[in-house]
Amino acid sequence: MKKVTLIVLSCLIITIVTSSCNKKETHNQNSAIANSKTTNTSDTITKVKAPEIELKEIYNKPGNILPTLTSLKGKIVILDFWATWCAPCIKEFPKNNTLYNKYKDKGVHFIAVTRDSKEKVENFLKNIDLDFWIGRIEGKQTLKDYEIQSFPSIIIINKKGEIVYRGSRLTEKLIEEVLTTDTITLKKLAEPEMKNDSKLSGISFSGGFYPGEDPVYIDLMKNMNSNKPEESRKLVDKANIRSFVIRKSPYQKSNIAGYSSRDNSVGITIIGNELTNIFKIINKIPSEIRIQNNSRDTFAYDIIYSKNEKGNDVKKAFKEIHEELLSYLDIKFKNVGNEHLVNKLTVTLPNQYIIARNELEEGTSTLYTPIKRLLPLFENASKEFFTSDTSLKDKLVYTYGMKLNEIKKATDPMQEIKLFLQEKGIMITKVKERIETFEIIDSQ
Repeated sequence: MKKVTLIVLSCLIITIVTSSCNKKETHNQNSAIANSKTTNTSDTITKVKAPEIELKEIYNKPGNILPTLTSLKGKIVILDFWATWCAPCIKEFPKNNTLYNKYKDKGVHFIAVTRDSKEKVENFLKNIDLDFWIGRIEGKQTLKDYEIQSFPSIIIINKKGEIVYRGSRLTEKLIEEVLTTDTITLKKLAEPEMKNDSKLSGISFSGGFYPGEDPVYIDLMKNMNSNKPEESRKLVDKANIRSFVIRKSPYQKSNIAGYSSRDNSVGITIIGNELTNIFKIINKIPSEIRIQNNSRDTFAYDIIYSKNEKGNDVKKAFKEIHEELLSYLDIKFKNVGNEHLVNKLTVTLPNQYIIARNELEEGTSTLYTPIKRLLPLFENASKEFFTSDTSLKDKLVYTYGMKLNEIKKATDPMQEIKLFLQEKGIMITKVKERIETFEIIDSQ
């Protein structure tokens, strides 16, 4: 096996998209998630008086009289800043709706605040059942007043009108605590475990990183500078170097991948992934089950790639990583497109759950999932192949409230998939089809 390649040339700044929706970067189609768990070291939040909110419209409130924080004084108010295009926001709505109905008679008020257009909000609400209040604002002043940087953002205001919590998710434990104590104590989050058979075993994987950065180096710098009075991003600037690294991963559980492309700058960070998933990512293969690893290599690897060259893009960078992996690990990646037994989806009758993209109303995109995105999820959950007939090829399915990622945890994932599809008027037929699959083998 060859030595790991590491070239250090120059600094590079790249943008990140986290698991929340950043207002400026969410629509960057060349970005993917590159974020680890964050650690909150504070014990309590500094209490400040909550600024007044100026709502233009209110929905789901009897009489539609616009509420103010002044009118709600003496009550606990939960503000949920969201947008119709923010998938993580919409994913939290069913849970938040349950919490609202449980605590609405205990002096707790929910207002989901958005600055989307009136048309988008009303289209969205036509296609969804919610009980908590939906408030619409205009302009950016309220977002500035509450220092909102990304969606979803949760603000909890106590009975005195003070902000006692800022975060991205609402839990029943938070509500119970503020009901009991009129404040919130922030608990420190546990850090992921590290392997003990590495010189890096003392490094904690905490905080976030930009695509193209090395979290091992970042955490090392943080540990080295932990006794300094003012830790800042400057301590880890050198983690943003121009580099191409392939190494066995020191992390026990990661499976994190992220990439970003802007102009000629490309940053890619893949942490703790085995070969099947790495080749799936860099070759845009729908699911891991379409790749069979028949090599002797079962290790998890990290890949750190950061370059700024004329004509460079993610596609070119993925090709470079692909070729380097084959050479570095002495393996081959082969296309073996044979006939396989597949689950073919067909629609029984046209219905309101299945629509074409041109039928999608503005503001409702997060309520639907393209069929072509569901197929890889079904494959990874069931370990069986899926295809769809031409009538479903470019269609969208209504999936609001469906915990699709929970299917793989079910005792019988295939049964869960069948029930889900049956509700949407889609049937499964077992057929033999020639589909594209791949194989990883040793060169010798």
